[in-house]
This record gives sequence, structure tokens and C-alpha cells, in this order.
Amino acid sequence: ISHLEGDAFEDACAALEAASGGRSEVWKARVQRHIRDRAYDEAVALIDARPVPEADPDLLLATAELLHDARAYERAGDLFTSLVDRFPERRDVRT
Repeated sequence: ISHLEGDAFEDACAALEAASGGRSEVWKARVQRHIRDRAYDEAVALIDARPVPEADPDLLLATAELLHDARAYERAGDLFTSLVDRFPERRDVRT
């Protein structure tokens, strides 16, 4: 679906998300596409629209990274700090 643009890409992603049970990889690809297109507000809106379980450090880390890439630096920093405090044993969170 990477060759699709605009609404065709969004429609394909929505269908793929529904078929995959809402897997985070599809969501991340949608957000990254908006970031690549410099549509930062749309990227942040997609990030905000997906609830992230507080007990899932991998998805929380991905969310922090996406927020940073979408230029939501303060929110990303707060989330990174929270991750370091909550999961100090995780090397990937500290780096």
C-alpha cells in the first residue's frame, strides 16, 4: 500500500487495521506517512486517537518516538521521562 496516496492510502490502512485486529504496525505506518509528508498535526491526531496501554512499554516507546518525529517534543520528552522512571531496567528506553 506504500504506493497509494491520500484517501486511497487511508482507506487501505483502515481496511488493513480492521482485518488485522488493529495491529500497531499499521497504525505506526499511517503516522509515519503523515510525518514523512510533514503533516504533523494529522500525525499527532492519529497518535492521540489510539489508546496505548500503560503496561505496554514497547508501544509506549513507539508512541514517544512518533511524537518526537511529529515535532511534539514536549509531549515526547514527558513520555520518555515517564518510561525511564517506570522501566529503568529496559536499556532501549534509556538510550
